[in-house]
Amino acid sequence: MGLWKMSISFGPPHPQFPFAVRLEYGYISIQVWRIGIGASDRDGSVNWAVTGSGNSPVSAADFEGGVLPSGTLRFAAGETYKELGFSIRSDGVFEQDEGFTVTLSNASDGQMIGIATTDGIIQNDDASFAIAATSAANAEGNSGSTACTFTVTRSGLINQDSIIYYVVTGSSGNPASADDFVQRVLPSGSVSFAWGETSKSITVLVAGDSAAEQNEEFTVTLRDLS
Repeated sequence: MGLWKMSISFGPPHPQFPFAVRLEYGYISIQVWRIGIGASDRDGSVNWAVTGSGNSPVSAADFEGGVLPSGTLRFAAGETYKELGFSIRSDGVFEQDEGFTVTLSNASDGQMIGIATTDGIIQNDDASFAIAATSAANAEGNSGSTACTFTVTRSGLINQDSIIYYVVTGSSGNPASADDFVQRVLPSGSVSFAWGETSKSITVLVAGDSAAEQNEEFTVTLRDLS
């Protein structure tokens, strides 16, 4: 009696490759084999299903169609292996690497399943950004401009170019307004990271004036990751 086993394939067959590692996009292909004496003498079938596994398991939302992949492989007489496959859904969310398991079940004609499971990981391919004040509590001065600086850091996937946008808004009980900044508009802009860069600076220019007024506050917010 023959046995069934699974192996991961990345294009050309690699029957002994034990682990599927993919960035969170694209297609994963898995080979299912019938081995042993008489294993391929007749038609056969076996069910397969993907489930989440590990400390950070995948969910249905990680796959195209929004469902955990599953199906049935059907072998004709003489066929020794088939490939099952499923597509990973890309997103723009920074998250942990996520684990999954593919399991074979219900082999036809009572055939044994020798290797019933194989594991995989979907690697995060997104970056995370954070902003912190570097020098942001400054006197505005009576004229000219005063620079307030902020540091934007990038973590996660940094081996690609990326852009993060920022906007300045008034905040707290006495918010700054457009007139408090150079060019009399609330500042906004973007920060570009080249391959491998993890830190960049933002400079916000505050307009000086001689008016007696309360301390005014503003917030710099990162948004619109692309």
